[in-house]
Amino acid sequence: MPVETAQVYWYGFNGDRKYAFLREDAASGFPWLTGRDLSALLAYRPEFAGSDHHTAPVFVTTPALERWPVAAAALLEELRARYGGPLALTRVKRGTFDCMPVSLASLATLERLEDALGAVLGGRLEPERLRSNLLLDTEGAPEEEWFGRTLRFASGARLAVHYPITRCHMVNLEPGTGSSEPRVLRAVAAASGGRAEAGVYAAVAAPGRVSLGDAVWLED
Repeated sequence: MPVETAQVYWYGFNGDRKYAFLREDAASGFPWLTGRDLSALLAYRPEFAGSDHHTAPVFVTTPALERWPVAAAALLEELRARYGGPLALTRVKRGTFDCMPVSLASLATLERLEDALGAVLGGRLEPERLRSNLLLDTEGAPEEEWFGRTLRFASGARLAVHYPITRCHMVNLEPGTGSSEPRVLRAVAAASGGRAEAGVYAAVAAPGRVSLGDAVWLED
């Protein structure tokens, strides 16, 4: 969910992907339970019960509006029943990231995808579908110019941009409900020349706090 300010450390944003449910029956090298395995998972809402994300407990609100600690046995049993297989909760201090600890996208990218979607979803793409840590308001569609360069924020935080994010089935899932619209991924592919790319991955070159409205500079 959107926040107005967040601390970024060497390992990424504080609190990002620190907890995961492990599919104990998974045969692949990606055992985490995600919306690809259980689309209803997107209707569960985690939150910190406090401002200090190092010490604050994590709670999860279910689609039935029950609020449980993330480690509650009742929550685990409910997810096991929905998934139909064995699950276990795990906590990873540095986060369970697919590739790199930070993902970014620009408003220009969202606008380009909305144009490609046309009448699908009413022509609007929810930013949450991209699951980006940061959404930047820039001119044009600049991500292609960011590779190998550094974004410096007014707070002093610096992010080294590496390569584009190749999207998967997750962009088809509506945030909050998990309902699927396959034309979204097709539109993402069409807007990127068939590569299904949107947004970029970055590593942390210098930690710091980033806030809504911060100025950002692109450096070589």
